[in-house]
Amino acid sequence: MTVTRLRYVFRDFSSRVLPFALAAFVCGVSFWQTTTALEGEDEAFWRMLRFTGGEIESYDGLQDMADAADLVVHGTLRNMRLGRTVGRDMSVGTVSFTVVDVDAIEMIRGETRNAVQVELTIPWRVESSADVARMADLLPKGEVLLFLRHKQDGVGGYRLVNRAGLWSENKGGLRAPLADAQEGARLGGEVATIASVVQLAEYVRK
Repeated sequence: MTVTRLRYVFRDFSSRVLPFALAAFVCGVSFWQTTTALEGEDEAFWRMLRFTGGEIESYDGLQDMADAADLVVHGTLRNMRLGRTVGRDMSVGTVSFTVVDVDAIEMIRGETRNAVQVELTIPWRVESSADVARMADLLPKGEVLLFLRHKQDGVGGYRLVNRAGLWSENKGGLRAPLADAQEGARLGGEVATIASVVQLAEYVRK
């Protein structure tokens, strides 16, 4: 297992995400409405959570990721709500966090007696719970596989080990919707013959 610990760097926040979000606000069009009109609902949701930068943890493959995770859960997502915000006002680098409940179908690695709650990063400042409620309307309903790290601060319970720590299905097959293209392609090649979240859960169980 190779684990590289780096700090998250939101390198393109000011040039890509912030101007888009501000333009949408000024024009009276919400970010989620814009992405939904251009793409399917699942893609619209994942797009709002994507950003570029270094990873806190990186792995050679999914088996290594599963070995290192505190919890690997096969389940579905529900009840998205506003968590904490880091940064000031609309300054570059300000991010908000939401907390999502996981309805566990099966614990693949690790175990917990508590409800599984996962903190997800939104790469800009979310102003209100009403905004998160609108985002929650787009919350994908399909099954996911989550590779989780227990959070020491107690807020949200768990976080993804990295952006490739969440896998879902769409019409194109299995994917890590939050990972950048290069990392998604690298890990996707490892499981190219696997077509579903259920099969991926069996793969990392071994």
